[in-house]
Amino acid sequence: MDERIIFSHQGVTVGYTHFSIDQNTYPINNITAVELKVLKPKVIVPRVLLIAGIPFIFGKGLFPVLGLILLFLSSRLDQAAKVRYAVLVHTANGAYQPFISEDSQEVDNIISALNVAITMKSCAF
Repeated sequence: MDERIIFSHQGVTVGYTHFSIDQNTYPINNITAVELKVLKPKVIVPRVLLIAGIPFIFGKGLFPVLGLILLFLSSRLDQAAKVRYAVLVHTANGAYQPFISEDSQEVDNIISALNVAITMKSCAF
């Protein structure tokens, strides 16, 4: 008997009995809850470069150029840091993040499909 699919997109498949990501398959019966987790980027390196670059700006010789380079690198790294979103799956064995993406809508779709599957697991087909 083929499993009925609730959601399928780019290697992620959610059915009424299984949740698959690439080559990993997780039984829906083991999942107790799912939620969205926001993974904020680490901004320590851009901040350190910013703080280090400011004193060089007021130096003499080539130090202002070095300071501008540090400030430029700091701003580029800060812009490149993106918020990512994860599907956080809770089981009796603990919680894990099987899927991470920069697209919050994609993560929301997976979570919605998993919630449908979890709700339906108690119903008989």
